[in-house]
Amino acid sequence: MLVNGVEVPATLVGNLLEFNAGTQRDGADSFVVVEVTRTHTENFTLLLPGGSDDDDVYGQNSTSPLVIFGGQGADQLRGGSGGDLIVADRGRVLWFTPGSVPPLIGLTDAVLTPAQVAALEAVAVAVSGHGGFGDKTDGVEGRLVGLVITLDPTVGGDDTVTSGIGSDTILGGAGGDDITTNRGETASVADGTNLVIADHGFIDYVLLDGAPRRPRPDLVDRPRLRRGRRCHHRPRRRRRRRR
Repeated sequence: MLVNGVEVPATLVGNLLEFNAGTQRDGADSFVVVEVTRTHTENFTLLLPGGSDDDDVYGQNSTSPLVIFGGQGADQLRGGSGGDLIVADRGRVLWFTPGSVPPLIGLTDAVLTPAQVAALEAVAVAVSGHGGFGDKTDGVEGRLVGLVITLDPTVGGDDTVTSGIGSDTILGGAGGDDITTNRGETASVADGTNLVIADHGFIDYVLLDGAPRRPRPDLVDRPRLRRGRRCHHRPRRRRRRRR
């Protein structure tokens, strides 16, 4: 309720709205603005963090580079052979144009705060990982990845992740994950170079020098294989020839 541009208290008595209208400085009637707000209540059920969210992703026939996210459940994620980015639980993948990344403090501790992640998303030209609102793209193909990061170490399930013979980047996240990075490798078909963090962390291709590039990152946190994590890569056995 505004009277002559000043907010005044009002009381609703039945169907009447009572307030002190006063007058303007010249004695004329006051100018009154009444804003009426209608409220509506609706009940619905949200998916809680502890609810089931078991995802199945079948990407094994793909030869294009995929970006795959799991979630809070026990996921079955199957990458292809094009060199994939797989985040088994919650996380983000960000793309930048060179020279647009703001300097960040604390990278030596391999920790990014929510405020820092939000600042990076604001300047990124493409963001994936929100699962809807919050994701964006500029539509330009071929951009190099700048940052891959896991989020929320309290949320995650026991995931099974497999990838093909491409050069893959995989972040397991929470839970007891089973990660295999060389599906389809044989004596005659070699696997690519893979980068795996079994738990939480981030892989930086851009923050230290502002120049996004793959496959060589600028900074990787210190991953530790904890109990319950299994990462499989079966290297080929090579026979030495005797001379």
